[in-house]
Amino acid sequence: AKGKGKGRARRSLSPALLVLHGSVLEGCEAAMDRCLRVRKPLQWQEEGKVERMVQSLVPSFDDNYTVKKDSTLEKSVAMEKKLLRQVKREKKGAERELRRDAEFLARERDRDNREAEDARRAIRKKNLAWMEDQAGTFNQQVRIDKGALTGAGSSIKKSAAAVLKTGKRGST
Repeated sequence: AKGKGKGRARRSLSPALLVLHGSVLEGCEAAMDRCLRVRKPLQWQEEGKVERMVQSLVPSFDDNYTVKKDSTLEKSVAMEKKLLRQVKREKKGAERELRRDAEFLARERDRDNREAEDARRAIRKKNLAWMEDQAGTFNQQVRIDKGALTGAGSSIKKSAAAVLKTGKRGST
């Protein structure tokens, strides 16, 4: 049952492809034979060829040991590194303080500006209310003394009414 599919496929190939198929098959078989001849089978290593492990030494402990970054360096180099770390730490602290001060000053400046703007807004509101009150009072007087006072557009209305009545412009 297995060979049926391959036989049909070979019969359906053209003669040129059959020749090429045969040469590729021969090349693959030759390569497999070469690999099998050259290959060495797996074997146990001989004991003499195994490299010996480096023997570990017993670690030495210091009773007065303190954990420091610079314990292996010379004293002058260690001191220099320590001072540089201290300078860096101080610099970061100073930058942090300056940032906090700048934020505080900005908040205070914004608060002062807001208070000044609120004061100016209150003055404008007061002035506008006074002007509206004056305009209302004037308009009320115009309505009461119809002929005595002119304002709030009353003279324009009167002249327009006169033009409509007489058809003439002006007071004559």
